[in-house]
Amino acid sequence: MWRRYWTCSSPGTNMHIFCSALQSVVNARHAQGQNVFMADLFSVVDPVTMLQSDGTHPNSLGFSVMAKEWLFRIAAMTVRTDQVVTPFIGASSTWRYSDQGVDLGTNWAQPDYDDSGWSQGLGRLGYNAPGIATAISYGPNSTNKYITTYFRQTFVVPANVHYTNLNVRLNRADGALVWLNGQELFRVNLPSGQVLFTNLATVSVTGDSLNTYYSSNRANLFLPVGTNVLAVEVHKSSPALANLAFDIELFGVGELMPPLTAALDGTNFVTRWPATNHGGFVLLSGSNLSQTAGWSTLGGPYVLNGGYYEYREPIVQSQPANFYTLRYVGLPAIGPNLRWTLGSNALALSWPTDFAGFNLETTIALPATGAWQTVAGPYDLSNDTFGISVPGPPSQQFFRLRKPLP
Repeated sequence: MWRRYWTCSSPGTNMHIFCSALQSVVNARHAQGQNVFMADLFSVVDPVTMLQSDGTHPNSLGFSVMAKEWLFRIAAMTVRTDQVVTPFIGASSTWRYSDQGVDLGTNWAQPDYDDSGWSQGLGRLGYNAPGIATAISYGPNSTNKYITTYFRQTFVVPANVHYTNLNVRLNRADGALVWLNGQELFRVNLPSGQVLFTNLATVSVTGDSLNTYYSSNRANLFLPVGTNVLAVEVHKSSPALANLAFDIELFGVGELMPPLTAALDGTNFVTRWPATNHGGFVLLSGSNLSQTAGWSTLGGPYVLNGGYYEYREPIVQSQPANFYTLRYVGLPAIGPNLRWTLGSNALALSWPTDFAGFNLETTIALPATGAWQTVAGPYDLSNDTFGISVPGPPSQQFFRLRKPLP
């Protein structure tokens, strides 16, 4: 079931403004598991570039953006097998905020920062702007308002989805620096370099632009499973400027994790998953389902076999039962360094754990007259390295690490 809500308008402005009251109702229904969303098409229309000369009706670019917004909202409430769109943070959600005019330094954006003493309120937050649901403080002097205000909110990432993009819709006046788990995600209307508490925004946002939710797409993100923290600092362009506004919508876009299958092959345990578009996944294993953070990455080899990655290890009856899952880590930009130590009757090879899923291959001549052969595993994990000992190597033998891709 889905419903569409129209936007609201405010006296004194030609533009539609985001309707916080309706969005709050939608958020409450969504929290109850109802598949209800709000499609506020005008909220993404930039009044400077996307309206006709009358300041009310969208031009061709405005209509195009509104159509994309509508399609995205449909995707957010549609169950598909090839794509997942997850609304992590809805507009008009509850935010913790610090509006005391105190410089919090840089630690405030870290996930473990204690914000329990902060105020709370529904978006949009700010003052002297239409559609504000929570009025925050600008200090005791209306002509010398606080420059910076801080906001934090948590969201939960499920374990069964690999998110490739974050879609952010940011309402900000004037400048904003957005942090994800203590790392800068992006900034707008702020200078480059380190941003201080006293830094002014580089642009003043006034008029109908106060009501716009500007869309930004961030690709190739690694979102850890479980609780994540989005933190935003909003900076004014002038302490004398009348307005401040802030709100965010945050969506994750990705795909369902590839399915794992398991089987016995003699005395070996074998697990497989589809290889196409899944080269950036690694396999993890652990014996405690309630403490997955302590699970170990399995180095490999991950052998390509009939369109699937295949990992196998011998069954040890005396060991407790293991559980397995996939985690997306992406493909590294540079290759691994292969280290070796020559013993009296074996050659020990090792490489960093950042390169799980790279297979150790060998040949006895260069250029290889035949195919490189994968060295059988499993590769042992010890001291943050994967490794294996090759017994009694011949007088000449070459090794390499290679990520098999379909």
